[in-house]
Formats: sequence, structure tokens, C-alpha cells
Amino acid sequence: MLRDMFRMVYAPICVVFLMTGSLLAVTGRVIHTFQGGGNGEYPLGTPVIDSAGNLFGSALNSDGAPLIYELSPSGGGWNYQVIYWFSGGQSTSQLLFDGSGNLYGTTQAGGANNLGTVFELTQSRGIWTANTLYSFGGYPTDGTNPVAALIFDSAGNLYGTTLKGGTFGAGTVFELSSDGLGGWVESLLYEFEGKPDGASPESPVAFDASGNLFGTTSGGGSSEEQYCFLNQFGGCGTLYELTPGAGGWTETVVHDFGASSSDGHWAFSGVIFDASGNMYGTTLAGGGGGNCDAGCGIAYGFSPGAGGVWTEHILANFNYKQNLLGGSPVGLVFDAYGNLYGAAQLGGAGNEGTIFTLRRNAHGFTPIVLYNFTGGTDGAEPVGVVFDAIRTHLYGIAFLGGNGQGGLGDGTVFVGHQ
Repeated sequence: MLRDMFRMVYAPICVVFLMTGSLLAVTGRVIHTFQGGGNGEYPLGTPVIDSAGNLFGSALNSDGAPLIYELSPSGGGWNYQVIYWFSGGQSTSQLLFDGSGNLYGTTQAGGANNLGTVFELTQSRGIWTANTLYSFGGYPTDGTNPVAALIFDSAGNLYGTTLKGGTFGAGTVFELSSDGLGGWVESLLYEFEGKPDGASPESPVAFDASGNLFGTTSGGGSSEEQYCFLNQFGGCGTLYELTPGAGGWTETVVHDFGASSSDGHWAFSGVIFDASGNMYGTTLAGGGGGNCDAGCGIAYGFSPGAGGVWTEHILANFNYKQNLLGGSPVGLVFDAYGNLYGAAQLGGAGNEGTIFTLRRNAHGFTPIVLYNFTGGTDGAEPVGVVFDAIRTHLYGIAFLGGNGQGGLGDGTVFVGHQ
């Protein structure tokens, strides 16, 4: 549902942040407006932040290939520079830092087989160099088209998902480990079949405290909801668990989305855990919200029970205009107090998307809109937010907007602070 593309400028915005018991007013502002061409347009993954407070993210070049940019705070402002241009490969995922300051990510295409890559960016004297760690091989023995961010385990192995490929063509979960000689070796942990396990994983995986992996699929599963048939696998998507064992990894479907008329579907975002082991996430559509043919999406939580049983709790139903909450939410992050924050791509007072919080209370969470995008100089269609290390600044990107003409423009990077 992302609209046609155009161009943008800097401008202040005002947001409200929820901390413990009360709402605190904070100032937010656009720190970069993408200008298009070789300078970047249509930012993709939510930025990541290094220990010095610099932001790193991805956007598109004028030829559609991705580039990697850095935003550095300087004298009350921000300096923008492109640190690497890819010659091909289409979009890139959100980036990942290792302990040495190297960046890791994926490209949806490109590589030896033009089916996607995992790459590393290393810096020496201010110059960044890309190294392809792995090129995906495709059907039937490998995945294709990775679109989600990567994660590390404690041993330095990388884990991720591919949208397609594998024996059944429905996507894979993979691990990359060092071969001890400077190279990386891939292991396929799981190949999706479509029904009943899920298809098209577009989100990263996450470890729980016991070393199990959890993730979501945007399609597949057992649901027969008519709105969910995005591809040949059908289904509304799944929440799955992968458990390691002596014979490999075993998949369990934790939840079939779309199992009821009030449930969400199209789980494009991954899950996060709180300290008690509860999981939280969003779906792009479904739920009980109005103004959307297939529902406007939900924020959900899952609480663990005896025997590996998980119970779903719908935290919020999104609706393009009603209560100004917005529609099509894309992921969640925690603040220091256990409140959840996220972005809704569409809807809200200006119908250009919102930033929202789910305020923790004694009975669950209360949804509150923090900011309504106007589609002007502030941006349009926000696609993710992230806190800095001390969780006092919330950064994010808007895919469009920035030129003050109703959603037209090449996108913005914005920050709100206490």
C-alpha cells in the first residue's frame, strides 16, 4: 500500500512520550530529509545506533539498488553521508552491529546467483568495504530472497530467514557459522511447507531465554480466511517456534493467525520478549478495527503456560481513523518502563501514519497516539522506530514525505526525545 514516490525538506514535529505514570511532552524533529538520486531515497530498514550515537540505515539509490548511510550528531545538527553503494541487489534489511563495530545485513537479490546475499561492512580509516559472506542458491536446496534482519547468538553465529526457496518454495530459516578459515558455512534449520507450518517469513527470528527461536510468517498456516490468500500457499500466517535437538531443529506452530474474525493476519513483523518470557508483536491486517477491507491490524501478546501452551492477548485493534490510532502497524519496541512503542504506516488524523505507545497498566496496555504524520515536511508512512541505548530518544524513518506536499517526497529520518 505504499504510495508513489517524490521529494522533501527538514521541519520540526511535536510528539508525546509515555514514561511511568504520566505523559511527558517531548520535542521531536526531522533530522534528515532524503533528496533522491545518488543521495538516497525511500529509506528501508529502521536505523541502528552505534555506541557513539551515530545512526546507520539503508535506502535506495536512483537505480533501485540499495545504499547504506550514516547520520552523525554534530553541533546540534546531524551530518548525513552515504558510506556504501551497492551495484545491485535490490533492498536491504535492517542492519546489525557486532562487538567490533562491523555491520551485517542482507540483500534481497544480487550475489553469485542473483538470489540474495548476507554481507558484512567493515571500516578502515573511514572507508567502508563490503564483503559477501554468503550467496543464496535457491530451490531446492537453499533459500532465496532474504528480507529480514539478522541476529547473533552468543557464539557469534548469524541467524535469519528467506522469503522464498527451500524444498517447498515457502521460505527457510538459516544459520551462518564461521568455518575457522575466514569463511562462513550455511545450515538450513527449517524449510517451510506452507500448510500447516507457515510460508513467506518476512521477519527476523528471536531467541528466548532457553535458546529456542521464535518468528512469524506472513502467509501459510491452517487458516482459510478469504482475505489472507496473498500467494499460492494461502493462510493468514503463523507464529512459530524452532527447538534445537540432537537431530536438528523441530518446528512447532505456536499460533495460526486468522483463526477467528477478531484475530490478526499477515504477520510481517517479528516478536520481542519481556523479562517474564511473554512475546509481543503486530500484524499488518486483520483484527476488529474498521475502515479496512481485511482489518487494520493488531498488536498482540502471548503468555506462556504449562506444557508449552501459549495464550494470545489482543492488546490493540488498529483503525485508520477511529481513535486516530492508525492502521497497518509494523513492529514494537520497549522503553525502560515496559511500555511498548511502534509505528502504524497508514491512517491517523492526517491519514499518513502514526507513532503510538501501548501504555502498561494493571490490566494490560492502553493504546495512545503520540504523533500523527501529516505527509508534509514531517514525512508519511513510518516504517519503524528504535530507542537509543538509554531509551530516552526514539528514532524512526518515514518511507515517504518531506516536501510539504501531502505525502510526496523521498522519506525522512526523525527523532523524539525527553
